[in-house]
Amino acid sequence: KGSRRMEHRQLHHNDTLHSYGRRTQSADHLVTPTTSNGATIGSMFDVVTMMNTPIVLTSFELYTNLTDTASTVAEVYAKVGTFRNEYDPNHWLLLYRGQITGSPNGDTFSPLSPERFTQIELGMGSTHAIHIVLSSPDLMYWYDEDRPTGSQLVCNDDLKVKVGVAIREHPFVQGGSALADVGFRGALHYVRMGERGNGGNSCEPEPPTRAPTEPPSAAPTEPPTASPATLPPATHPPV
Repeated sequence: KGSRRMEHRQLHHNDTLHSYGRRTQSADHLVTPTTSNGATIGSMFDVVTMMNTPIVLTSFELYTNLTDTASTVAEVYAKVGTFRNEYDPNHWLLLYRGQITGSPNGDTFSPLSPERFTQIELGMGSTHAIHIVLSSPDLMYWYDEDRPTGSQLVCNDDLKVKVGVAIREHPFVQGGSALADVGFRGALHYVRMGERGNGGNSCEPEPPTRAPTEPPSAAPTEPPTASPATLPPATHPPV
């Protein structure tokens, strides 16, 4: 099989194609909390763009407890709007499917290959849902009882990642097993398409740092390409 052509998909409601020409492009990344409370097979969370500048999501690094002799299959999906109450698989676009490995001691970042990742544009001032799932329960997560689902997990001048849920079974269906108030552990890699503009979103003040609580029982960035496509529009307004 030949190499997979890198795509750049735009998740907008208006189904409009764009070409970026010579606009300024700045690569960056956003890392989520560096402490873990447990591991599961998947995570769902929302990402909000902060500025009036499009952001192209180019890849992820997943924090896993895999060793260098173990591997698992990772899948990443995205959709317009929030992940909440969204169970229709037709509303999600598959961005990545491939094997990942860990480090000799486990508990490490497992990067996704940028060459296999379908890049997407996060429109100005928009909310997009991310669904990450592994074929084994090795995706580490962060939990804090004082940070409910939908609150800010991490934030910078470009993006805000919200607290989501941990998925315990796949495919995730209505009534399926999930753990609320859980933060994704890893890193988002992206490219800012142009200079930062003034946006209507702002980061919330960080709460005091404290030890994580126990949950209740129960890689270099590739530049974006210029042929975006679209995802089915959200069926309900973001929460």
